Amino acid sequence: MAETPLRTMSINITIPPDRSDNAAAPESFAEGPRRDDLEAWQNWIIEFADWRSFITLEFKDIVGRRKAQGCWRRLVQVLNQDLFGNHYTRIVGHSYFSYVIGYEQQERGSFHMHVIVDQPVHYQLIHDTWHVLGGDRFAWKNPGDKNHIGFAWIDQVRNRISVVNYISKYISKGGEIDIYKPRKYKSPNKNPEWWQLATRR
Repeated sequence: MAETPLRTMSINITIPPDRSDNAAAPESFAEGPRRDDLEAWQNWIIEFADWRSFITLEFKDIVGRRKAQGCWRRLVQVLNQDLFGNHYTRIVGHSYFSYVIGYEQQERGSFHMHVIVDQPVHYQLIHDTWHVLGGDRFAWKNPGDKNHIGFAWIDQVRNRISVVNYISKYISKGGEIDIYKPRKYKSPNKNPEWWQLATRR
């Protein structure tokens, strides 16, 4: 049986150009992922940020890659508005936290996402928002109805190597990942209770 070729993979990196540490990603993925490149990516992502939370986001309906990415961007917007207000982009840009997302296509055909983030995030707000964003067309009317909502699972990162290796598996599968890091980190002027609890851990 002929060996199945690796699919073309996509790594989308967004780092504002005036970052101080000038971290650079491996460039050899232009030729397709290889095992030695995967190890390079794993090492790079481990050092990229101090990862705090591991998030899995699933959809009720079958959605494609573009829809999944759009819902993630909306969730990022909600989380940033919650801390910095409607004009948060003037303060933190796209997001106050760094993240790496691995997109996985399930057997049923829908995408779901595994995400690591490096700053405190409002867990309950993620659950409440994703119930609607990840739900079907009836979810906004019945946000508590498990027959219609999307699902979010969130864990604290206790072993960075294990979590990064899990995210990086999408590289070896020919999948897609998105990477983002803000130019500068900003803390909210008034720290809500959930932020205070997270920073004490």
